[in-house]
Amino acid sequence: LVTFFSHSSGLGGGERSMLELIKELKEKNIFSHVVLPSEGAMQKELEDMKVPYDIVGLNWWANSKQRNLEESVSISSSSLNNLFKYLPKLKLINPDLIYSNTIVSPWGAIAANHIDKPHIWHIREYGELDHRFIFDSNYTEIISFIEKYSDKIITNSHSLADYLNKFLLNKKPLVAYNYININQNLLKEKIISPYTNKNSLKIIVSGTIEEGKNQLEAIDTVLKMKKNGINCELLLLGSIPDIKYYNKLSNIIDKEKANSYIHILDFVENPYPYFQLSDIVLIASNKEAIKTMSDS
Repeated sequence: LVTFFSHSSGLGGGERSMLELIKELKEKNIFSHVVLPSEGAMQKELEDMKVPYDIVGLNWWANSKQRNLEESVSISSSSLNNLFKYLPKLKLINPDLIYSNTIVSPWGAIAANHIDKPHIWHIREYGELDHRFIFDSNYTEIISFIEKYSDKIITNSHSLADYLNKFLLNKKPLVAYNYININQNLLKEKIISPYTNKNSLKIIVSGTIEEGKNQLEAIDTVLKMKKNGINCELLLLGSIPDIKYYNKLSNIIDKEKANSYIHILDFVENPYPYFQLSDIVLIASNKEAIKTMSDS
């Protein structure tokens, strides 16, 4: 039995990849159990897969903005208190292994240490370079903690592994490329197209609408393409946790009178039909912890 500590209850790329791993383990008769930090869309996925889960209020040790010491202590104390209340149940569940799904949450490692279980930490992001997260401790201390409280460290690209090796002293990350097996029924789902011109070059940027994903550059690019006579449209698809950044994008679209060809669509559980409607999938992020040419 593997207990997965998920950093989120949503259905972003990291979460979907974790669900894919759970499916594969089930095919090998290895069962899973998930600890979610809140209610969310992942609950239904787990219920459909008949995977048991618990909801434990656990926060991140990273944030998009600097937290003062009082905030950091309060948030960490609340999570630690919730975790310790949950540990007796986790001991009864008695997993053979505990698995943390991203860099932003330390609670799986802490739980594994307290109930004396092996722990795997799957790091899917740089943290600072891509999402511009500000951690409650400096980055060197974060990676030192990860190394100390993990039996194995996994990354999703060699480029990320090389970066982490600058901070790791003894453990070398293993590289496992992520993939998501797309159910054909999801591809066939009928949707109303957000695009308005059937002859346009359709570009999609999918991902959380935040500074690290750099949708601003995608907007600037499409505005320049339009001014150069290229018939194109842009779809920004993703959850909107940063209202300030969203408003910044919206104001630019309004100012440029681009509402007819730049569209923002909030998170959808099934994004795949939107990809099928598009001609180009664009990654505009500052940096992504994904396979690159140097990984080939």
